[in-house]
Amino acid sequence: MDPIFVDSAFVLALINDGDQYHAQAVRLSEQLEGRRFLITNAVFFEVGNSLSRTHKKAAAETIKQFLISDDVEVIYVTAALLEKALALYQSFLECVKEVRDSCLADFTFRQLF
Repeated sequence: MDPIFVDSAFVLALINDGDQYHAQAVRLSEQLEGRRFLITNAVFFEVGNSLSRTHKKAAAETIKQFLISDDVEVIYVTAALLEKALALYQSFLECVKEVRDSCLADFTFRQLF
């Protein structure tokens, strides 16, 4: 089975029990147990920054679990990958935000294979 790309929205919802998608994220994480995941280090920065005031300890623990898990591959954003992603992002500036964000995640994932 193909690995699953994890974005910051999922991790934020999983940690923050006040997030509108928290229950869905918890259910999904249970359903996906045992699967392989891909995540970029950029997600860790976003999660850490977003939850630094309210869920700092939980965010740090979750990031650590991703880093040490045998089921998770962390992709480190390089300058070359960032340049390619930025070029794609700029080409979609006129698109709807949700489509643009989805394209960036898809592009990052496709660059890995």
